[in-house]
Amino acid sequence: MKSFLALILLISCYSVGYSQSEKTIFYFEAKKNRTFELKLDTITNKMIFRKFKKNKLLYELVDDLSDSIVVFSYGYYFRGGGAANAGMDINVIYFEQKNFIGWLYYEYRSEDNSLKIGYREMNMNGRIKEFKAKKKSFKGLLLDLRFDGIIPIIEYEELDFKLD
Repeated sequence: MKSFLALILLISCYSVGYSQSEKTIFYFEAKKNRTFELKLDTITNKMIFRKFKKNKLLYELVDDLSDSIVVFSYGYYFRGGGAANAGMDINVIYFEQKNFIGWLYYEYRSEDNSLKIGYREMNMNGRIKEFKAKKKSFKGLLLDLRFDGIIPIIEYEELDFKLD
């Protein structure tokens, strides 16, 4: 009986496209029942970005990290020195698609001890939608991508946007 239940669980995970081997890199909930996640499948070596509304998958972007096609890029800007130097740490996952540009962000400013987390999407007409994370709903850090070499790092100044 236990093996039958385990088989059902395994089939259900794969039938909706999620794998037990997926490690959460970054996750947060936003208003209007929106959820955003960035995961790494440690078996298939794929990075996956998903956005949900009311637990229904709205969009999924998958990057096979073993090929030479770059889908996700990581950018950051860091200035140390604490509040006296207006220290900040801005981390961004960036991707371009046919109809829009998307970016996940994690921004800390020591001057006012503020933390901004969210997702922005800009369509080809320049219209931006923003989804700010609800307090304490996030898991993971984009900062880790600075050091692990999973995806390419690009200069923050080269990104097609700037955070406020």
